[in-house]
Amino acid sequence: MAYSQDLRKQILKSVASGMTIRQASAFYGISTHTINQWKRNGIERKKRQFKPLKVNHEALLKDVENYPDAFQYERAKRLGVTASAICYA
Repeated sequence: MAYSQDLRKQILKSVASGMTIRQASAFYGISTHTINQWKRNGIERKKRQFKPLKVNHEALLKDVENYPDAFQYERAKRLGVTASAICYA
């Protein structure tokens, strides 16, 4: 479950002002593990980096002409996309 930044800040503020993590967990209905992670790692959500899912068709055709016997994973590495993107292109 994703918690809002405001709620995360409020919980950490409560813990910093003297409330124990267990008390905060019971009061807000969030696990102690989650609160400990927020204390340790910060409350900012991290964005995952994804490779592009779409393939430029002209680049794919050129790659097929230049490397006709290449495997999908090799082609994907050269074009900077996932292997499944090559499969669905």
